[in-house]
Amino acid sequence: AARDITERINFENSLKESEEKFRIAFENASIGMTLSYLNQNYILVNEPVCKMLGYTKEELSGKNFKDITHPDDINESRENIKKLLNNEIKTMQLEKRYIHKNGSVVYGETSVSIINDNKNNPLYIIAYIKDVTDKKKTAEDLKYSEEKYRNIIELLPIGVYEADIGGNIIYGNKVILNYFQATEEDLKS
Repeated sequence: AARDITERINFENSLKESEEKFRIAFENASIGMTLSYLNQNYILVNEPVCKMLGYTKEELSGKNFKDITHPDDINESRENIKKLLNNEIKTMQLEKRYIHKNGSVVYGETSVSIINDNKNNPLYIIAYIKDVTDKKKTAEDLKYSEEKYRNIIELLPIGVYEADIGGNIIYGNKVILNYFQATEEDLKS
């Protein structure tokens, strides 16, 4: 009987230590983390998720993932969660949009996995979310600037071209194309 009690106490202590390590890692992670029930209601969220979305932990607790996911991204997330639960995939990775408390869109690189019990039955859903809103905005701003630059170059009354290091013309505005009696496809070949 003493041996059985000792084993049980050692097991309980080991379990408490494991839970404490998880809690510390979860709360101190530098990226957002969520832990959800299989119905996708949040059990735990860490501070980076709260900061990213403008909610408190209490406000997010019990919410469902669809409550903070952009409506256009809900179905894709649901389909991937089904695949995870059916063991069709081991992890889900996607860039998705979230809705900030103030209504603005937040972009997140999201990785989702299932936590199983020792018999491989699904217990929880864990997600890691990296805020990439600034990176996404920078890329969109760069694309806009490039389009604006190209439009200005196209409207100039003088010939403008871009060449690679070997001297091959890789872009020419309409004046250059007319001058060489070429098309854009001619430049690509």
